Amino acid sequence: MNANCRSGYVRVWALMGLMILSGWSAVQAQTGASRAVQLYAETQVSPPQITLRWEESPHPVDYFYVHRRVAGSTTWEYLGNDPAPSATSFVDSDVAGGVRYEYRVFRRYLDPFTSFHARGYTITGIDVPLLDQRGTVILLIDSTQQAALAEEIDRFKLDLIGDGWDVVTETAAPSDPPPSVRAKLQTIYHAETNAVKAAILLGRIPVPYSGLIAPDGHSPDHYGAWPADTYYADLTGTWTDETVNNTGASQARNHNVPGDGKFDQSNLPSDANIAIGRIDMANLSGFGAGENETELLRNYLRKNHEFRHRLGDYGSVPRRALIRDSFGVLGNNESPASMAWRGFVPMFGPAHVTASGNWFPTVEGNAYLWGYGGGASGYTSIGGVGSSADFKTKNSLVVFTAFFGSYFGDWDSPIDNALRAPLAGAE
Repeated sequence: MNANCRSGYVRVWALMGLMILSGWSAVQAQTGASRAVQLYAETQVSPPQITLRWEESPHPVDYFYVHRRVAGSTTWEYLGNDPAPSATSFVDSDVAGGVRYEYRVFRRYLDPFTSFHARGYTITGIDVPLLDQRGTVILLIDSTQQAALAEEIDRFKLDLIGDGWDVVTETAAPSDPPPSVRAKLQTIYHAETNAVKAAILLGRIPVPYSGLIAPDGHSPDHYGAWPADTYYADLTGTWTDETVNNTGASQARNHNVPGDGKFDQSNLPSDANIAIGRIDMANLSGFGAGENETELLRNYLRKNHEFRHRLGDYGSVPRRALIRDSFGVLGNNESPASMAWRGFVPMFGPAHVTASGNWFPTVEGNAYLWGYGGGASGYTSIGGVGSSADFKTKNSLVVFTAFFGSYFGDWDSPIDNALRAPLAGAE
């Protein structure tokens, strides 16, 4: 146990991000917030009414559009009655109780050199029933960890059941080829017609590699096959290992040649059928639970359980979020942190989302339910946030982390990967 890591805060999922290094210009000085409509909703029961609210625009506005759809639909409905350019709210009275609505607000700026546009999304409803039936989740367990973690796995299954899931378990060994692992998922998926919605990979489930890509802009040293758990999410498409032939990447694991077990596809050949999550502590050394992968998994499952039941340190986590944006708006008009502003404000409201000039030491003594950090990064560092070593020795009191930077989509790097470091961090 690391004496400096007293909190017990869990990093349940780390969101992978990529950085495109091209075309820096004066727009870099802008913030990611300028590309997001910070949208949140207020509801009224009688008469039924939903009021959308957002922040005052940082730039002069040309026009707004507001769209709505019933949650689950794929078609947006334009609502008309566009808000005035100076507006910060929109009232929708054509709503019914018990229905989940998704809203999209599009804001176009007058000056095309400013940021062009911003978007915001939220989901809301009036007296919407609790979602207590989520479908089936496949819990795919690393067979080399199953016996040692039997108690924790049983507890995790009960927690998933309590959250509304039907749980089906299967095992795979770290040495299994990815096609055999996918075949197990396919068997369950087709047997449980339309019921399987997700799979959780617990332990060192084999990592598929695929493609000929360098979406972080680091080519040729990082051009090749990248980790592709979406191979397990697409259970109906055809994946091949025949055409890509490239060995230019600096690390051999990114090389991709015919017949090497790494797939050709740089994009999914078919739509994903299920969601995929991975809890993987391989190659993370010296963290709070020690260098033993089993103990890191045990520690994570404990923290996961405590968070779900508001036990210990999780009894009073503030509903707020922190954003550390080292990019602003890039010269190619990308704004990585806009997704944080777009996502956090609907959950917590604008008063509870904070932009910070640093990650550490802010999070060492202040807890947040969500946090985002983005900047120029590497396999073991996160620009504007810190390094893998920081997560070994310092508290990071953030439950859910989302990081964005170079190399992060390639999260299977061999030593102390920074994207996964928060999952194994503070005890």
